Amino acid sequence: MFELKLIVLTMMLWSSNIVEHGAAGDPQTRMANSGCSTYNASNVQSFHANINATFSELRGDIKNHSKHFGTAQQAIGDVLTYAMFQCRNYLSKNDCLSCFDTASTQIRNCSAANGARVIYDGCFLRYISYKFQEQPICIKKFSASLTSFHKNLHVICYIHSSHVQHHR
Repeated sequence: MFELKLIVLTMMLWSSNIVEHGAAGDPQTRMANSGCSTYNASNVQSFHANINATFSELRGDIKNHSKHFGTAQQAIGDVLTYAMFQCRNYLSKNDCLSCFDTASTQIRNCSAANGARVIYDGCFLRYISYKFQEQPICIKKFSASLTSFHKNLHVICYIHSSHVQHHR
């Protein structure tokens, strides 16, 4: 009888943990596109400090407020940095955080560049030294089907205007 109660109690705790934190999912971190600016930051040390501050703010918004979209900006002296991040709205908070962590690690490969972007299936992250939120990011991706007669063109656009994101 004690074993049955222990099993039931364990199942109740396990199921409440899933409800509270979401089931383990798929953060959808397959990269669709990435790029680095061909221009370098004028003050790399300050620019990296700004990047760290904006990424910290964005991650905090995801973790503490369950936001799936955010922008941040930081200025040290005359060095400005703007960042924007978005997860797909169906991702759990944990999957969104995982996608952000993957993106924020990958985007740092652009080292001294004054701008960069990474686009995954589940999220995107972008930073640059000027205010860019009204500019679209569009990528074209061709994928061949099983036969050479058919090709699919996928166009993904991320446009920020009045806090609305469009995915095509």
